[in-house]
Amino acid sequence: MRSWLIPLVVYPLVGVALGAPSAAGEILLDGFESLEPWAPNEDGGNAPSIALDLTDVVEGAAAMRLAYTNESPNWGNLTRDVDIPNEVTAIGIDIRKHSSGPGAAMHLWLMEEDGDAWVAQLRPDGRSLGAVPEALYRVVVPVASFQFEPRGPGTRDMPSTSRMLLGCNFDDLEVTVDRLVLLTRDAAATDSLPCDPELVPEHGLKGCVLILGGDMPRTDGASDPARLAELLRGAGWGATVVQPGDLSRLLDPATADVLVVPGGPAFPAEAVDSLRRYLAGGGNLLTMGGYAFDEPLSYSGGDWLPVGSELMAAEVSAGGEDVQARVNSRIGVHGDTMGLDPEQLQVFDPSFPLKRVAGARSAPGQSVVAPEVRIARELHGYAAVSTLGSNSPVFPDLWGRRIPLLETYDAFGRPRGAAGALVHYFDGPYAGSNWAFFGVTNYDLFTGQDAPLAAAVPALMDALTAPTYLRRVAAEHACYHRGEDVTIEGEVWLDGDEIDAHVTISSPVLGAVRAEIGEPTAGTGLRAFSVTVAAPTLLSDYDEVRAELVVDGSIVDTMETAYVVWDTAVIEAGPTVAIEGSRLIIDGNPHVRLGTNQTGFMWYSEHEDPRVWDADFRAMRDHQIRILRVLHFSPYSEGGYAGQPSNRPEALQYRPERLCRQTDAMVQLAQKHGIVLFLTLHDWMQVGLTEEQYQAQADWNRFWTERYRDVPGIIYDIQNEPDIGDPPDYPNLVDLYNEMLADRYGDEDGLRSSWGVDELPGRWGQVPIQRGGSDWADVRAHDYWLFKMRVYNHWVQRNAEGILAGDPDALFTVGHLISNVHADKQLGAAHVPFTNTHYYGDLFSFGEYLKFSDRLVAGKPLTIGEFGAQEAHDERTRGGDATRDAASVQRFVWYGHTALGLDATFLCNWSWKDFEGAVFPWGMRYLQDPVSKDVLLAQRAQGLALLGIELPPVRSRQLYVVTPDCHRFGPMFGEIESALRRVFATLYGLGVPFGLLTEADLATIPEAAEALIWPVPYCADETTLDRLEEWVTAGGSLYLSGTIAYDDCRRLTADGRAGRFGIEQFPKARPGQAGEATEATSVALGEGLVHFVPTPVELSAREALSDLYRSFLVDAGIPHTPAEQPLQALKPTADGLTVLLNPQNEPTLAVYGGIEAEMPAGAAVMVHAAANGRPKVVHGYASLARAGRLVFASAGELFLMGLSDDALNDGPGALLCALTPGPLRLPALDRAEVLVAEVGDLVDGRWTGYETRTLNRTSGGPGLDVPEEWALSLVLVYPTGAREAAVEAVEALARR
Repeated sequence: MRSWLIPLVVYPLVGVALGAPSAAGEILLDGFESLEPWAPNEDGGNAPSIALDLTDVVEGAAAMRLAYTNESPNWGNLTRDVDIPNEVTAIGIDIRKHSSGPGAAMHLWLMEEDGDAWVAQLRPDGRSLGAVPEALYRVVVPVASFQFEPRGPGTRDMPSTSRMLLGCNFDDLEVTVDRLVLLTRDAAATDSLPCDPELVPEHGLKGCVLILGGDMPRTDGASDPARLAELLRGAGWGATVVQPGDLSRLLDPATADVLVVPGGPAFPAEAVDSLRRYLAGGGNLLTMGGYAFDEPLSYSGGDWLPVGSELMAAEVSAGGEDVQARVNSRIGVHGDTMGLDPEQLQVFDPSFPLKRVAGARSAPGQSVVAPEVRIARELHGYAAVSTLGSNSPVFPDLWGRRIPLLETYDAFGRPRGAAGALVHYFDGPYAGSNWAFFGVTNYDLFTGQDAPLAAAVPALMDALTAPTYLRRVAAEHACYHRGEDVTIEGEVWLDGDEIDAHVTISSPVLGAVRAEIGEPTAGTGLRAFSVTVAAPTLLSDYDEVRAELVVDGSIVDTMETAYVVWDTAVIEAGPTVAIEGSRLIIDGNPHVRLGTNQTGFMWYSEHEDPRVWDADFRAMRDHQIRILRVLHFSPYSEGGYAGQPSNRPEALQYRPERLCRQTDAMVQLAQKHGIVLFLTLHDWMQVGLTEEQYQAQADWNRFWTERYRDVPGIIYDIQNEPDIGDPPDYPNLVDLYNEMLADRYGDEDGLRSSWGVDELPGRWGQVPIQRGGSDWADVRAHDYWLFKMRVYNHWVQRNAEGILAGDPDALFTVGHLISNVHADKQLGAAHVPFTNTHYYGDLFSFGEYLKFSDRLVAGKPLTIGEFGAQEAHDERTRGGDATRDAASVQRFVWYGHTALGLDATFLCNWSWKDFEGAVFPWGMRYLQDPVSKDVLLAQRAQGLALLGIELPPVRSRQLYVVTPDCHRFGPMFGEIESALRRVFATLYGLGVPFGLLTEADLATIPEAAEALIWPVPYCADETTLDRLEEWVTAGGSLYLSGTIAYDDCRRLTADGRAGRFGIEQFPKARPGQAGEATEATSVALGEGLVHFVPTPVELSAREALSDLYRSFLVDAGIPHTPAEQPLQALKPTADGLTVLLNPQNEPTLAVYGGIEAEMPAGAAVMVHAAANGRPKVVHGYASLARAGRLVFASAGELFLMGLSDDALNDGPGALLCALTPGPLRLPALDRAEVLVAEVGDLVDGRWTGYETRTLNRTSGGPGLDVPEEWALSLVLVYPTGAREAAVEAVEALARR
């Protein structure tokens, strides 16, 4: 579902309410006295059930009760007919929330007759449904808040709406709705804001503070303006409570030192420009009570209404896409990076709510909030974070320094994000301005009873108005070598000239040294400092440095940094990487590994340094992330450090010292923490290059692989997502084209004959590159595809030469885009040791696209270099409030299980963390604070489960699919790619393992192969036919469809190849002219069998394939265990391992191979049995049984793994992670001893326990009620008295 542009008006029926439009302006659309107007919307979703509710009625005799169970695709809609008159300004509805999951949301859709649509979220109390308590709410949605969805002609005509959808999303929910009305309003000018034109601001000894008052909506976390004024006056400040209309007159940085916005998200929209001018002029800001500036309001008819609330449907249709000025950074331009205007106020992030918060405490390293401050209660709201910069995902310029003031924690003391923070701006549009903001919405931190931060107000004002802080501290080099001088440098901001200040630098290696502060930078308070320690004794491989800003003898600010000391012993102890049995093995342990990605901001951002990298690598290891792929390396050869990379291959001759030292530090820290560094060598360059440019890339590659040839834990990606495109006509590429023609046709006569021309477009040997046309028979189009792949392979080969010249043992690949149209993954794998693909697409199609990268038959491991939390990313970049945790977890688990089932080696998500300087919301960790998102906690559980599955070498298959290469390289490339996807999906459903061969591979068909599926070959060459005919005659079984009546130049052969493979007559129709018959002919050929379907059934009919292939597999004697459609069953090489996938939008009870599992829509289930056949590692939902015995029954999703090579109830214990709180029964763990459950974490590889509970003994096996605070955490289960053995086992598991 989509997000919205304008906050919705909400009239809670409890607490403070906004004034509602008068009844005279209402048109009753539905009083819900009958259910008759409503029906499920047939859109592929899971519509909620509905019933009349005679109890929770607002008006009339009845209301409508909805119950929605969330399943993939995570939506369900009801529909009814509706008319939207021109004068409608809003839609109102009463919602009684009975229950919901935390991610639940509801939406309204307006569907125009021509297919275009409008959508807005229903936000009770200004929040998603899942975030509000159970109560009755009046929600009013201004029509101007609907986002236009151009699903038809894109003509924007809201009054042409003919249907309304009431949608449920993202989590379970049950509500009652009543009084659905259309609100109308006469067109009128917005009223003037309330003001006091005679008001004169009060000035005190310390200055002047304005406090925004008035009757705008307030959250429960809002502070009382009058009480704030008392606190400020007591600290020497003049404090004046002002009305919204006073801001435009009084907001002047020359007279007002600080503006306080105490009420939460509401702010007068008319004052936004004044606020921006004030802040740009150096004014200071303090906000509290929630997400600041999230609800810009207009004043009309005595009411506060969202901006645009007065607009009528006809005006919205004509008014363009964005009718709201974007105040904060919630809303921007949707894209990979969300586009922002530099003047948007970068406070808070809707994807970082305060979740599972049990309390708060004073943050370390600041001097505003006293160290003794503690808050022992649940807190809700948003983490106090800020993007802080220029909004570039690779070259982010940072504009400010953020200092957390109040940090929150969960029930076990783990951090959950800052509730309050201070930001000092030293650059950007608000340079010189200082802000403090607090995101708590349910508790008044400053003026409530026993307000914990009341005493902090004086220090907070001083920090805002007299900023004195460290702006930056860093070592001159990220990595040093022993014997070198070490320099620590940085900048401070001092407010004033006559200040007695210096910086003390201290570290275990450097000791304590004093750094003097220089003169201020012109026009700012910035001053530089630097200190050099001559050739210190660098005994450690890593040194953390602390900088203390000392003013008048007191420490007022601290910052930390670090540097690395190159140490060959650390390097040599790094993780080993090798290819064994078509698997890429880390540290000699054959398991599927999880990895992640980061952009090139690691080299650019001043907030990225060895201290941050060390913490990140530690956290990765603790979350079972063992590979880090880093992109955008080559831009720093030229221009990158200025944010303006040239991306010229010629610039690769430059290797800046800064780049070398930074990369050295990354490499060593990765080795230290057992992380394999996956370095992308160059980016943003073409594939078709001159020979000089190829040589430049090869030389660059050689430099780096030679530099790191003794590093065991490093692998390389030649380039991120190359696209061949249309190669330019450089002389060397024209030569390649002509070499291809000579190899294919021999001489000029052969080429003319094959192309069917009397004259060539150029001399033989100098024929210009010909792209061909779109006609199926145009052989020049086929040749052009072959030429593009020759260019691609030449590019890979030249790069590989450079890599191997530097390190003959280097392992490398190319990270491919999802589709083969950019560069074919089969033919393009010739020169790489392992294959790698990226995937951003439909959940259910992942396995189909992944199979294209399967070159296991050639001994090349299969890997995934990128995939991401698409739903969460899109929700954030469209301004949404939902975090989409469930959808992210579902996607990551599906991909991990599919990778396991298809014998892949590793998969890396995009990306590790959200970072400062950009709204680039792909991370598994939140912005700024070290808090893991739910998806990372689920990834940790999946990573540990994968470590419990030891994988043997990949075995040859009995069944292979042969890609019809002569046919697919040509005008029908896309159609044949889709046909192959249908083949793969069908075979997954039949539960049969299979490999992939190209037509060139037929020269050496694996000995184990007994059957081949060769779909739609049409125009194979004679060599391919000869090889297949010989193989079938010797006893193989072949399936082919369509025809082979055409030669490799797409000419109908004289005899139509009649008699080949025992078929008397092949069809002569082209693919688009074939009939619809799908009956197969089965004939014997020597000792073998041919299964022939005379139509290209794979090009269109997935439904028919299952029966066709099953018949062929039976005739060929290939073992298979079909799943009940549309389930898919993946059977990898590992014995006892089964992966089940439910690629549909309906839940099902899966019964397969002795496994019985409840599978929600879009669910993936995994079962791995020990040698004795009993479960050892499982993942599933609700309940799972094997061989008729229940393994577990739970409230939701569960990972469960044993801690030995035996079954779950053998060995020292088990490890589990329940993603959902609630009752859990574990019959598979049943044993004579009493079992103890201990919740905890792996920290630096060591188990840290927090709390224990004894499992209940029931007739159905051991049981545990998983509390909310245990969900998504690791839980160690062991017999009483066996804790030491269980801890030792789980730590050993994590070390694999």
